[in-house]
Amino acid sequence: TAKSIGDIANATDEQTASVKEVSAGVQNVASVTENNASASEEMSGSAEELSGQSQQLRELVSAFKV
Repeated sequence: TAKSIGDIANATDEQTASVKEVSAGVQNVASVTENNASASEEMSGSAEELSGQSQQLRELVSAFKV
């Protein structure tokens, strides 16, 4: 019947809207994850550099006797 077809069409529209919202949410999570990965790589590089500088400083300070 026409009412049933209309109900199905309305339900389909609602599902389409919901799928679009979920898709947008997944894209947002993917973007945040990518940004976090990039930030983690940068922090890892900074930590390695700081570790090397710390070692150099220990070597320089070891020359002094207190």
